[in-house]
Amino acid sequence: MDKLKPFFEAKERELKRAKLDSTGSFHIQAQAITEASYALSYRIARDKKPPTIGETLVKPCLLECTKIILGDTTAQKIADLSLSDSTVKSRIDDMSEEIKRETIEEEFLFCSPLTETTTAADVMNLVSNFFSKEHLDWAN
Repeated sequence: MDKLKPFFEAKERELKRAKLDSTGSFHIQAQAITEASYALSYRIARDKKPPTIGETLVKPCLLECTKIILGDTTAQKIADLSLSDSTVKSRIDDMSEEIKRETIEEEFLFCSPLTETTTAADVMNLVSNFFSKEHLDWAN
């Protein structure tokens, strides 16, 4: 999830702009609920489960356990957690797009044309020059 940290930071900035009251309590709660929704959506995608599992299994289990352990007031906060099929799909799409964007940026940072030939030695020289230029250690 470290690669998605910038993505979540951007989402946090969006939520800050949507703050409704001067105390920030709505903002903090909404931010936590959205972050939890993304975290659960990530796990659903990672475990290759259908997006519907969020609404049909995960959320009901969370609500029941929270109500038993922490009470009705806290369970109401969990009830605000959006794990509908469309929300989970949207969250997964958001995270996928962010990963694609980061991957493309990383790949283009390394792209360099092979000017003359494409022998193994040419490719090795290109990689070696890149490592030297970026001060990267081959041991890592």
